[in-house]
Amino acid sequence: MLAVAGVIINSGRFWFYRGSLDRRAFGIVLLSALPFLVLGTWIYSILDARTVGTVLGLTVIATVPARRFLQHRKIVLNSAGLAAGAGVFGLANGVATGTGMIQIAVLLGAGLTGPAVLATDALATILLDLCKAARAGFLRRGGHRHRQHPRQRAGRMAGEPHPCPPAHPLHGSAHPVRRRLHAVAFLALRRRA
Repeated sequence: MLAVAGVIINSGRFWFYRGSLDRRAFGIVLLSALPFLVLGTWIYSILDARTVGTVLGLTVIATVPARRFLQHRKIVLNSAGLAAGAGVFGLANGVATGTGMIQIAVLLGAGLTGPAVLATDALATILLDLCKAARAGFLRRGGHRHRQHPRQRAGRMAGEPHPCPPAHPLHGSAHPVRRRLHAVAFLALRRRA
């Protein structure tokens, strides 16, 4: 859902700045981030929320001093540095939303400024969000056995039993609304006890 909203928001931003797109940087970012985006969505599907949040938080926090260090030393990222930064962004974007700060820092570190940063970031984010939405749809249809509902993850994180039974393709609990109802019923019964 958030990936689709990101596509809509970034489409307007790209349309406004489309004349300033840096095609070389866009190509490097897209080709480097895409494989790590797929890896990030896979990691998200098997790890618990606390571990993912800790790793992602540390990565985002580390980008700020890294960019300032590079800016202070007047170091500009070359193509390899741009590709490495885009890989970090792709991995973080596959794991969580709201990681655009990493990509902005990488593009600024590569020497892009103003509208070029906005256009390149917007178009790369649009295509990566579409890939992320397609990958999430694959996971939701049963393309990955280890995918769990977020309430199951939260229960496992706190050491509690799973609030929903495991989704089985032939069982009705595979539907997202029905999983939510099961989780709400479990929590309501637990409060009464």
